[in-house]
Amino acid sequence: MSLKTPLNQKYTVRLLMAPMSVVTVYGRIVTSASNTHVNVRISLYSCCMDIPCIMIPNASLLRSLGGIMPGDVSPQRFADSADVPINLANEIMEWWHHQGIGDTCSDGYAYTKGSRLEAGIILIRQGLPTYDIATQLDWRDFEGLAGRILESEGFDVQRNFMMKNPRSEIDVIGTKMNVALLVDCKHWRRNVPYMVATKQTRRAKQWSGLYNITAVPVIVTIHQERFTIYDVPIVPISKFRSFVEDFFGNLEFIKTT
Repeated sequence: MSLKTPLNQKYTVRLLMAPMSVVTVYGRIVTSASNTHVNVRISLYSCCMDIPCIMIPNASLLRSLGGIMPGDVSPQRFADSADVPINLANEIMEWWHHQGIGDTCSDGYAYTKGSRLEAGIILIRQGLPTYDIATQLDWRDFEGLAGRILESEGFDVQRNFMMKNPRSEIDVIGTKMNVALLVDCKHWRRNVPYMVATKQTRRAKQWSGLYNITAVPVIVTIHQERFTIYDVPIVPISKFRSFVEDFFGNLEFIKTT
């Protein structure tokens, strides 16, 4: 039969002849299909060919992050956690395995504590929205994502740095060119209270006094609300990379300790 995919819905396509290959399709395509298995007609250098593949809606891939949890995960448990049909769960788990996420086990696939973060980074590289991915992560992976963004821009990164007298913790520290970004990660869907900025400024002053390095307090959250609180930048995770890229060019306009 002929199947037309919904207009303006994005899919991730895994070519069965080359499982590591991924194509993102946007718009309406005509296929011959049964469930997620399809033949997609692709034009290449004025030639058309029918290629067997699996189509996974990108929305399902995003939800699948919820199924990636430490330990052995069966397809049924994955389907329940990711809120996807069991047949699609099997296809997604296999797709993730081909991306290097999950090892085969008797029940299905085994994941580690860092698997969900690695999967999220794969989706970011594939072009899926950082905001949507961040909402599927837990707070630990959210901190890890902020750290990975800093690392990708050449910062030396420390996580969960503890200080004494007074006792306090900094979620993520990124250091480069004798300047440190001190990041407080808030995996919240509500506004950041003013006291959060005040506390992060205190931590930055404490850390700067210990190491005699210029420190910049920053709060990274899920969604955009306000740009600053008491001159402390509030940066949504979707814009954190651009903030880091432009950091040194804007340093003179940013609050430091």
